[in-house]
Amino acid sequence: MRKLFRGSFNRSLDAKGRLMLPPGFRDGLQAEGGDGTFWLTAYYGHLTAYLPDEWENIIEQLSRIRFPSPALSNFKSKVIGLAQEMIPDTQGRVRIPQPLMREAGLCK
Repeated sequence: MRKLFRGSFNRSLDAKGRLMLPPGFRDGLQAEGGDGTFWLTAYYGHLTAYLPDEWENIIEQLSRIRFPSPALSNFKSKVIGLAQEMIPDTQGRVRIPQPLMREAGLCK
């Protein structure tokens, strides 16, 4: 399993709500036969990105919890419900969907 999205980064959105991925992320998404896609979600006011195999692992772990508390159930619904599969354009930018922008407290 590749490890790519580690650490915290401050990036600016352009006028169209697009985020330029850091060069290391752009290169990493294409490395080892990767198709360039990743999953993006938001919680606790932050955007969080996952490689496809990491995202599937998270979904699997969350689905194993048989009787989640109301708080965990709400968290699970929000995180999964907001998740979007992202495909960077040729310049390494992704357009952040409005629901994710709102949840992360981003503005143009």
